Amino acid sequence: MKRQIPRFKDDPAGKPFLSTTEELKSISHQMGSNPDELDPIVHLGLKDIDLHDKYVRSKRIRKDLLTYDCITCSSFEEHFYQMYENMKIKEKLQEVRKRIGNRLVLEPECKSRIEVLKELKYIDHNCILQLKGRVARQIGQHELMITELILENLFTEMQPAEIAALLSCMVFEDKHSSEAELNETLKRGMQSVLHTAQRIGKVQYDKGVQMPVEDYIKQFNFNLAEVVYEWARGTSFTDIMPLTDVQEGVIVRCIQRLDEILRDVKDAARTVGNPVLHKKMEEASQAIKRDIVFAASLYIQ
Repeated sequence: MKRQIPRFKDDPAGKPFLSTTEELKSISHQMGSNPDELDPIVHLGLKDIDLHDKYVRSKRIRKDLLTYDCITCSSFEEHFYQMYENMKIKEKLQEVRKRIGNRLVLEPECKSRIEVLKELKYIDHNCILQLKGRVARQIGQHELMITELILENLFTEMQPAEIAALLSCMVFEDKHSSEAELNETLKRGMQSVLHTAQRIGKVQYDKGVQMPVEDYIKQFNFNLAEVVYEWARGTSFTDIMPLTDVQEGVIVRCIQRLDEILRDVKDAARTVGNPVLHKKMEEASQAIKRDIVFAASLYIQ
């Protein structure tokens, strides 16, 4: 440090520096031009077995490298860099595959569902979103089914209460409840829904989706349609209870979920440019959103 100061740079070296230099020269002369490597355990007192094993392995690798002709290649550094980058890519690929894990198992089903979307014209052969696809994006559940019903104009001639009753099949899942008594308009609507479900289910099954057509159709349960119809017409909750054996809490949850679907269909109607359907969905939503079904819960107040 002293010799770095300009006014001391020409001073002669001190005795400690000279003695250290002489000692290093003596050691270098004794060991020759190829000194033996220090053993980490013998010479450095290293007691970590893992580090010692790594040292032995690295020593063996260095020894093996001397037997390879590639180290004498004039382009060795360039080739080494290329191989190094290649190995990095392979490691990243293995990491991604490991992270994905079982998701690859779902790849065939994903391809099958893409083929379904193409067949039903939700996307074109280049997977570009079409009108049906834009409508389906507005729907939160049973996207294909509800989109098909909208574009088939099933709801156009129906009253808001009838539309709400038919769409209740999308949210009611109790398979063991009593059957509803439907009027002629709702019966025709139910047959139209089941026919559409049959068509979609067949397309899905033909394209490789592992769901039998019958199971797809069974998803749509109309056993709460009568209750929803009367509720949307203004009937009191007390008066609709004798129409079904479904518990009160289940009815409340289903009607609340039904309101979400009605709002989704209202947004979809705007997408397809159907102001009549948009207005009916607004009226249907207002008709069911009343009284105890949408009262604030005492448990969260």
